[in-house]
Amino acid sequence: MIKINNNLGVSDSISGSLLQDPLACSLLMYFILDHPGTEGGSIVSIQELSDFLLHTPKVVKKRIDRLEKAGHIVSLQRSHSEEGGKKLAKLYMINFESKLFLKPVKKPEPIRVTSDHDELIKKFTDINLRIHGQEFKPTNAEEKQRWIKGAQKVMTLKPAGKEFDIDTYESVVEFLANQLKEFNTTGDKYKMRCKDMGNLVYKHPNAADCKYIKAYEMLKMRSSLSSHRDNLINNIEEENVPTRVNDTGDSRQSHGSIWEKA
Repeated sequence: MIKINNNLGVSDSISGSLLQDPLACSLLMYFILDHPGTEGGSIVSIQELSDFLLHTPKVVKKRIDRLEKAGHIVSLQRSHSEEGGKKLAKLYMINFESKLFLKPVKKPEPIRVTSDHDELIKKFTDINLRIHGQEFKPTNAEEKQRWIKGAQKVMTLKPAGKEFDIDTYESVVEFLANQLKEFNTTGDKYKMRCKDMGNLVYKHPNAADCKYIKAYEMLKMRSSLSSHRDNLINNIEEENVPTRVNDTGDSRQSHGSIWEKA
């Protein structure tokens, strides 16, 4: 798909020169409509263009030269040695380096599936199946590519500066699966929801990190709070250990810790 840079406006020298030359505009429109043609452009002779646009070949060639000089199109001369080097109709192509056009976005190459991708996808599916009794997995080629991209992205993430490891991955996926279960049970809108690998690495425009990193941070925070709570309970229990009289008659706390062996 060709996109015209309409930010130029009608008064710009580039667009202005085209608007003032109807034949040049018609030729450019021909090349745009015939893009990409059979060989990535328009293979057409000056005479064919002359017949089509109802102008003499000389006038048509002059306008083509003008379009090339302005940088809107490029042409390639074609010839066949088996025909004695006879010149054939030129190949005309849109020049996307021209400011008149917006460069087309190149589609990324599909990621090659590896055993690592398959392992991450399988673990995601298995963990959610165990917790929800429901199998989350890609159902078509387009979804599979989304899952693969998600798996690829996960392996490049460094939560808290740590390189990827499978144990952390499993913990995060299990945490998210339980978050989804809590949402389904209570309807708590603040619970995180994740049903596929693509969503696992989704980053909201207003968020600092993607869902995987956020889940990791929440998991670590929960683990830290749990550890702090356990230490607090231990300290309270130690303070409440009954005192006893030792051999010297002094009253003191026994052994300093209720978990310490006598």
